[in-house]
Amino acid sequence: MDNPQTFSESYFYHLDQLAKTIKYESRYVLPERYNLFVRKILHYISSKFSSVIPSKSILYRARINPIDFIKRHNESKPFPPEKMGTPPRSLSISGRINPEGIPYLYCSGEINTAGAELRPWKNSYLTIAEIRIEHDLNIVDLTIDEDDQDADWGLFIYDFQELFTKQWPPESKLNYLVTQFFSEHFKLDGFRGVKYKSDFNNGGNNFALFHKEDYSIVKTFVVEAYEVDYSFFAIK
Repeated sequence: MDNPQTFSESYFYHLDQLAKTIKYESRYVLPERYNLFVRKILHYISSKFSSVIPSKSILYRARINPIDFIKRHNESKPFPPEKMGTPPRSLSISGRINPEGIPYLYCSGEINTAGAELRPWKNSYLTIAEIRIEHDLNIVDLTIDEDDQDADWGLFIYDFQELFTKQWPPESKLNYLVTQFFSEHFKLDGFRGVKYKSDFNNGGNNFALFHKEDYSIVKTFVVEAYEVDYSFFAIK
């Protein structure tokens, strides 16, 4: 698409070009030609796609327990709460929302979603941590359905939301640079986190929380993955 004409074509085109620039040309300082585009996206998202996580809400974080082939009962021991938070900065790898070395807390709105995000095998044990929100948190909420009368905005925003939902394999982790870029802007604009749809549990929601002072881990317990289901369809 060399000469985008319509609104949606223009925004899809510029988002694609922005992604290529961040991944392959200039990661930390963007060319000025993107400034207006980025400002418009951030303004639209902040004005229409924000919500509040109420104080004392409970979210969930999961971690697969280590395998012990000799003493299987050890697998059912939960990690303590202090082992269920963010990794130290020196061990923090880049993810969907966070750049390398800047850890955020990834968690979910439901136990099943927290577990599904780890793709556990059948009969594996997982530790579930209950995450209590300490005060009202204003977040970017990318699970909100686009209700704008402008159909072009709706098409673009759907694609933008999908960027945050889609899971990439490790060899394609450069694709997360785009969502990291926008998430850093959300953080600088005062938002405390991002909410996005799960790619592994239909109807489930995930969260990335930026600041440790916004939550506490109140308890942990163990669950077993008693059923794992996959569906496939032929493409040729």
